[in-house]
Amino acid sequence: MAEYRYYLIPDFMSHVFPQQFEEQAPTEFFSNTADLMKRYKQLREMPYNNEYTWNERTNLPYPRLTVGIDRRDPDGAVTIMQVRNGINYLCDDYRGPFADRNDKQLIEMAKQLVTAVGVDRIRPHYYTEENGHTKVHVSKDIHITEWTNAPELCSALRFSRFLNRDGQQLFQVRNGQRIIENYADGSQLVKDVQTVDDTHFYVGSRFCHIQQYANQCFKRGCYVEPEHPQPGDKLDRLLIYQIPHYTCEYRFTDYDYAQNKGCPPYTYTNTSLVSADQCIPGDHYGNQYRIWGGLDQLSMELLPDTPVAFSAEDTERISLLDFCYTIYDDIQMWLIENYPESTAAKIYLESAQALLDDAVAYAKPRGYYTYIYTPARSGWQTVALIGPEISEEETEEPKPVVQEYYASWEAPAQSASGTVDLTYGITTDKIQLKTLEKADGATIEIEPITKSGTIDGGSWSISPAGVQIVTTGGHTNDDNYQNNGGAASASWSVHYTVSKTVDGRSGSVGPYTTKEAADAAANSERDSAVAAIQAEAQSAVNNAIASAQAQLASLQFRYDEVTIPYGFESYWGSNGSHQTITVPANSNNAYEMRNAEWSLQINIKKTDSETGSQIAGDARYEIYQWDVVTGKYQPTGGYNTYNVQRQGDGTYAVINNAAYATNDTMRHTLYYTQRNEGRFILVETKAPAGYFGDWTDVDHPGTAGTPLGKRAYYVEITADNNNSVLWLGNGDYNADIATGDKGGTKLVTSGGVETTVIIYDSPKDASRSYTTDASGKADNEDGYTTTAADGIMKNDRTLGEISISKVDLDAQRYVTGDDVHGNAVLDGAVYDLFAAEDITHPDGVTGVVDYSKIVDANGNPIWHTTIRDNSGQWISDYLPVLKKDNLVASAKIEDGWLTFANLYLGRYYVVERSTGTVIPLREGALAVSGTYPTVDSRTKAATGQVAALAASNGQYTDWVYKNQFSTISKSKALDGTWTYDAYYLSYAPGYLCDEHNYYITPAYEDEGWYVEKTTFANDTAAYGANYHVHRDSGLTESQDQVAKGNVEISKVVSSSGQSNGLELEGAGFTFYLVSDLSKVEQFNQTRTGSYTLQSILDAYINKEYDIEHPKWDFSGETQAIAKTYEVNADEIAAYNRTLTAAGDNKNGKGDGWQPTGRANEYQLAEIFSNDSGNIRVQGLPYGTYLVVETTTPHDLFQAEPFLVSIDPEQDNNPWGAMATPKDSVMKASDSYQKFTVLDEEIEVYLKITKLDTETGKPVLLPNTAFQIYWLDENGNYRLKNGKPKLVTMTDTVNGHLTKNVDTFYTNEEGILTLPEKLPLGKYRIVETVGPDGFYNEWADSGNYYVDFDISTDHIYKATGDDNENSMDTLVIGENYWNEETLGKLTICKTGNALTGKIETNDLIDPWMTGEADSDFAYTLRPLAGAEYTITAAEDIYTQDRQLDANGSRTLWYAEGDVVAVVTTGDGSADTAVFAPSRTKATYDFLSVIHDGTLGKVSIYQP
Repeated sequence: MAEYRYYLIPDFMSHVFPQQFEEQAPTEFFSNTADLMKRYKQLREMPYNNEYTWNERTNLPYPRLTVGIDRRDPDGAVTIMQVRNGINYLCDDYRGPFADRNDKQLIEMAKQLVTAVGVDRIRPHYYTEENGHTKVHVSKDIHITEWTNAPELCSALRFSRFLNRDGQQLFQVRNGQRIIENYADGSQLVKDVQTVDDTHFYVGSRFCHIQQYANQCFKRGCYVEPEHPQPGDKLDRLLIYQIPHYTCEYRFTDYDYAQNKGCPPYTYTNTSLVSADQCIPGDHYGNQYRIWGGLDQLSMELLPDTPVAFSAEDTERISLLDFCYTIYDDIQMWLIENYPESTAAKIYLESAQALLDDAVAYAKPRGYYTYIYTPARSGWQTVALIGPEISEEETEEPKPVVQEYYASWEAPAQSASGTVDLTYGITTDKIQLKTLEKADGATIEIEPITKSGTIDGGSWSISPAGVQIVTTGGHTNDDNYQNNGGAASASWSVHYTVSKTVDGRSGSVGPYTTKEAADAAANSERDSAVAAIQAEAQSAVNNAIASAQAQLASLQFRYDEVTIPYGFESYWGSNGSHQTITVPANSNNAYEMRNAEWSLQINIKKTDSETGSQIAGDARYEIYQWDVVTGKYQPTGGYNTYNVQRQGDGTYAVINNAAYATNDTMRHTLYYTQRNEGRFILVETKAPAGYFGDWTDVDHPGTAGTPLGKRAYYVEITADNNNSVLWLGNGDYNADIATGDKGGTKLVTSGGVETTVIIYDSPKDASRSYTTDASGKADNEDGYTTTAADGIMKNDRTLGEISISKVDLDAQRYVTGDDVHGNAVLDGAVYDLFAAEDITHPDGVTGVVDYSKIVDANGNPIWHTTIRDNSGQWISDYLPVLKKDNLVASAKIEDGWLTFANLYLGRYYVVERSTGTVIPLREGALAVSGTYPTVDSRTKAATGQVAALAASNGQYTDWVYKNQFSTISKSKALDGTWTYDAYYLSYAPGYLCDEHNYYITPAYEDEGWYVEKTTFANDTAAYGANYHVHRDSGLTESQDQVAKGNVEISKVVSSSGQSNGLELEGAGFTFYLVSDLSKVEQFNQTRTGSYTLQSILDAYINKEYDIEHPKWDFSGETQAIAKTYEVNADEIAAYNRTLTAAGDNKNGKGDGWQPTGRANEYQLAEIFSNDSGNIRVQGLPYGTYLVVETTTPHDLFQAEPFLVSIDPEQDNNPWGAMATPKDSVMKASDSYQKFTVLDEEIEVYLKITKLDTETGKPVLLPNTAFQIYWLDENGNYRLKNGKPKLVTMTDTVNGHLTKNVDTFYTNEEGILTLPEKLPLGKYRIVETVGPDGFYNEWADSGNYYVDFDISTDHIYKATGDDNENSMDTLVIGENYWNEETLGKLTICKTGNALTGKIETNDLIDPWMTGEADSDFAYTLRPLAGAEYTITAAEDIYTQDRQLDANGSRTLWYAEGDVVAVVTTGDGSADTAVFAPSRTKATYDFLSVIHDGTLGKVSIYQP
């Protein structure tokens, strides 16, 4: 069930700026608002709460006094009110997104708290959700009454409004707050404000309407301000230039304005004289009027020296009550307003009315004063003190004569007795021997040594006569716990009694004037004597009592401790456990008794877990002492006087800084007290520089520099370890400090954070195991384990780690898979890590780190690194010495990055190694020498000399592998001169080395990080909470330049296959990256991995290509078209301009490199040869490319594709200028690889196919005869001997004989192929003899022929065979159509039609007798509407001789097929397409014609 309490922080600013305060204000807790308010009122008026502060970040004053509500189970706390610059601000945290809005009790307690302390302003918050996160927004600072949610908590608050004379609100004051009235003479009055309702309040004791009060203040020249002004308050100020006559309405106005109204100046007068008869005893208020000058004083000195009469006009300007406000003070006005029937009020009102009615100041010259005081200061009241009147003096009378009388007296013996009672009080003062703290729980026996006796005739006895046993107690549960207690009380009483007697005596008295007087005197004398005797007896008793008191002035008691409290031992020294004490009578003194408390000493020795050496750097330990008052472990400060200090020998000791610790032994000793119960917790709150903290969970550290999340060492002082010296070690680990309050035992940190401490019954396993390479990339130890040793506190050093990413310099990212740059691969690049300085061990004593000397208990090295030696071997058990420039480790890029792990913190540099690098030896270690070999500036050949590497600020600015080239390429420039390119080749295929030295310093931040890691910005590996990851691509992103080259192609044309042809313009070439071609799996490769050209051509060749289907068709391989990345768009643009600019187009024609839409990526468009037949491509990235002629010039063969390799390791591979490595000082020659490409003019064979027009299929009849005529460019016959010229060729007849022929015949397949190729030109084909069953239109009319031309515009097809010149055999096809000889079927339907009736004269109808044949007349006529079914009488075949799927001739109609169903015409003309159902017909339609003849229909095949 939830528990609630109020909390109060006296000054929250001490938590915000702890460095500015000696100590942080503690948090105080209260169970009710009454106790809270007592403390709140003590603190609220403290000056610091009204100090001006300002927080520039929040635009609010800093919080000081703070109150709120604390909840437990479930835990939670909410701040309700904070004082800022003297103003109470409400905190609306209780409405926040993380607040428990369902907690009704929390809201109710908050409301009670707000009602008690009051709030004035708020700066509300509101919240929005963005991307799954809650975002906090802050509104403007407003008065609490303006807040829409104020009724939730503030409904009980009441505010009074203060106005100006115009009714405008100036400010508000909360009920119970105060205002300040400021007057013209500089005086001020501070008054409480009590709210009555919205328009009335009490100011001080005066009840007012808020507007009335405003008007009065204005008239009196008083301006009002709140005691604590708030933002937005309007604080009016009145400047008093002149105080005129009270009847003037312009009393407080501008000077010039008032002067123009004739207002007289302000003057003072003295009080008038008064006489004694003006004072009436008991009439206080009447006397004030009558004695003190009456109207002169009551009008506050505003009257002139002479009486003044006021006109009616004047009196109309002011009411009696308003006039009273001008002459009376607040007390007088309070009487008038609240007690109008009182004598004082009546006198005030009568006096004011009299003054308004032309009254003269009351003054009488007669009379006198006992004393009159007239002040020197003008305007102050004259005071008169009036004495009583003096009466006439009385006279003396004569004395009479008197007679003498005498008398005797006798006094008897007298006795007296007396007693005295004495008390002896003993209060124990049980304290500790060393700490002097009070000790409860001791049982002590106290007994008087003498119990009775006699003194001067009297006797005494003590009660009780026996021993009293007491137990000490009295500790108070507050900060004086140790100063209170140790007390117990015992008391005894002594009763002394004594009796004494004195003899009697006699005598006489006289003379007296009467007997009565003498008797009276005798009696008096007797009585005096008796009294004297009694006094003597009593004196004797008194003396005896005095003697007894002297002897009993003190008694001795036995004072013995019989039960010793836990944590202590008996003490036998002075004031020890067994004493005899002397106790004065009538006293109750404390008697000290000491106990020897248990104690011990605690020391710590800090060592490095690797080297075992004592760590030179300072650690910080804190010791927490149990406090029974708070029920928590408390840090150093206050009652806890212990801290941990480093000693001269480098060890650490717990030091006691208490005032009682007066010698070195005591200063090194911890003491058991009943407040600390001997319980302590030690924690290393800050590890030495360079070391990881002593965390409970090494994978999830807590807060650095604090105990939160740390292992702890619980020590309890017991009888067993009393007076011992304890050396703490990791093996004593027996407690954990939580990262926050988790319930259970509490510990308060030195920073004021309350957390949980868990104490175990026995020590826990103190070993620590770490993951030292979370990336899994480093090639060395992946973990480290520390074991505990007795009496030694080990620390584990913080490790350094460096991850380097590898990106393509042009792509600006890691490219792989489909994104690779040409055939280059970023993975595989080798990087070396060197020490940039002498790196020393963090223990401060080992010196420069030598891995061979950092060993485990068995003498085996703890750490190793991996390097690549000069022979190319990877050594995995390398033991470097971290001297400056020594090689520490090597690694290669995998998946775009690498890691160097388990490093010692210090400065390093990382360098990419080229394939030509040789690292020199120094003192047996691979190391940078600081020099480089010099080379010839042109040929790059080594000179045999060395020079110093350039350096600045302790780091090399020259690449440390300078001039160690991988290869040198020799080639020719365009002008024919030799060029030399020296390459630093990366171990990443296709890349040039990054010539930059990366200086990186994994530096120690604090104990919260086991690994200080420097890595690249987009490192997405999962690192533990103990990794301090610094992402900085500027330090860790290596940018490699892919090798790029230039290619020049010269395009020429030859009709003989020779290279001495003409330069050819307009040939288009496309570059394809071979590895991206879709058929790459079909290609053969050499042992070196190179692709063979023939296997590529075989995979793509179309041996029967035609004009629509090239011989090598790569149109479907657009994905393989050459691409590149280029970070410098200007270089791309500069190259493209050489292709598109008007003029010489020196590098060819085309669009060049075009953006693909991906960052920095370009694709190479088709490039066309220029007028000199040249193409030059720049910036082609590393890889093997197939160059394909994708646009072949008119009438030429497609050139055979060829391979181009951009590979610096191959000969004659010059360096292209578009490839400049990072920090490179070398310059590319920008020369070209050169290729010459030949194109051949085409010649083709003619193939003529004879086709059936009706079936659309070849006519499978031989011996259709054709002739071919030559045509000119205009399509006219070329003439020979005046006749059209026929094509003649040599044909082979009868085997081996040849003859020239001009007529050519089809074969059995209806195909004619000419025996020889036709050259470029135009031709006409004519059919001279057609096949049987077909119509020959040329022979009939000469109107049908076929014209064609030989060019690449014509459709051609390759046969797949080579001709005699090793050129492809090309064929063009032409079709020659013939119609079958067809028939037409016409049906005419006729019949007898009834045209009349034959008349007869026979009486008997011939039909009745059966004799008559007919009596109707008929005529033979055409008949419409007759339906005919036309059926094939036999199989009717197509004339093309084609066969169906069964090997039978193709049928038009099978026998029995319905060819058509027709109807004879009705005389109208029409043609219809008719398609009856049939079984086996080649055609699926017929034409049915009615030509307009009645009874006729025709059907034919169109």
